[in-house]
Amino acid sequence: MTSPIYIDGNAPTGLCYGKLEAGILTFVIPGLLLGHLSGLMDNSTKSGLLGVWMVLFTIFAARKFQQPIKDDISDKSIFMFNALPEEEKNALIQKLERQTQQKFE
Repeated sequence: MTSPIYIDGNAPTGLCYGKLEAGILTFVIPGLLLGHLSGLMDNSTKSGLLGVWMVLFTIFAARKFQQPIKDDISDKSIFMFNALPEEEKNALIQKLERQTQQKFE
């Protein structure tokens, strides 16, 4: 099972995992919003960026649901997880995978 997807929370977190679409979204979303709010962006540019946002977010969401459990432990605990010795990492991964399997049985 994966964590929920939040527009404002997972784009920067996605950068930690090396997701290209998250990196692009990090710039597209604020650029589109600031361009719209400031009135400096014309409608065709806004429409194009909104289309890019929708496509990239769809890709991001699809990949989020397919990623291994070890890569989706938690946004806040990934750094703590990476600091664990390999033995403890493997034990935690196995525990989480068992919990996930039990939920779907």
